Amino acid sequence: DNHSISSDDSKNQSVINSTSVSSETKDNKENKASESRERDSKETNSREIKLGFNNNRWKKQNVLLTNTRNQEYLIPAANRNQINFGHVGSDFSNSAYWNSYAQYPGRDNQLLANQLGYDMYIPQLKSGLGIQFMYSTLGNGAVKDFETSLSYSPKILLTKGLVFEPAVRLRMSSTGVDRNQLNPGTWIEFDRMNAFQYTQEHYDAFVSRSVQQDLGLGFLINSKWGFVGANADHIFGSMNQALHYGMANELQRAPVFFNAVIGTEYESLNKKLLWAGQMIYQKHGMMNRIWFGSRIKYNSLSLGASVSSIGEPM
Repeated sequence: DNHSISSDDSKNQSVINSTSVSSETKDNKENKASESRERDSKETNSREIKLGFNNNRWKKQNVLLTNTRNQEYLIPAANRNQINFGHVGSDFSNSAYWNSYAQYPGRDNQLLANQLGYDMYIPQLKSGLGIQFMYSTLGNGAVKDFETSLSYSPKILLTKGLVFEPAVRLRMSSTGVDRNQLNPGTWIEFDRMNAFQYTQEHYDAFVSRSVQQDLGLGFLINSKWGFVGANADHIFGSMNQALHYGMANELQRAPVFFNAVIGTEYESLNKKLLWAGQMIYQKHGMMNRIWFGSRIKYNSLSLGASVSSIGEPM
């Protein structure tokens, strides 16, 4: 009997030892597998770093489409604050600009236009404010046109990353004619595709009007991935603006100048390369066109081009 009990104890001890060895072997396998996974992960991360691409960084940056809020448009005789009044103070900074434009240079009906402006962002009001001056001469000074405008645009945060920017623009203009330099029958084109033939009736209308007021309204919506907006100018249809379209009758008013715009941008991870694309629709009297524009910027060097639906390159 004693021998039998001893034999049973030996068997039990053998089972316990066997289980213990098996457990240790399993733990060793799991540790080795874990160490292998860590080595693979380090090697993968090392390869990603060497290639200049890191998955975690990409997920955090999420850089595909973006919006720098500093748009530039390649359209003749127009700056971004004319395309949409909501751009005033939209990039939360102050800026000054000067544009010059020549149409039909060297001809009797040549148009020279100069624009000077300044816009700012006012943090206390959470709004943008801008002032612009424009001086144009037509036909070597035969017709002189002076305009000044004041634009205001509050910045309203709708949700995180989405800003609504309504805008209003007040404009005053004065137009004069030198009869000695402008003969009846001369063709005049202040605005593209809105030419008319100058007559005595036009002269009488020019000299009878001094300063006129007008109004423009618009809006701009900026998001993280792009922007969209529209505005209407010449809402009051001032007589001076009406003369730009050959309307000399007291009852005739200038047509509303309508703009609509949509655009987006792409910025590289290192922020050195920027691509911007826009589409602008314009309706102004006889003018009815769509502009397609694209711009590439690398560091401080910028290059772009645009073309209209009626074949005008820029």
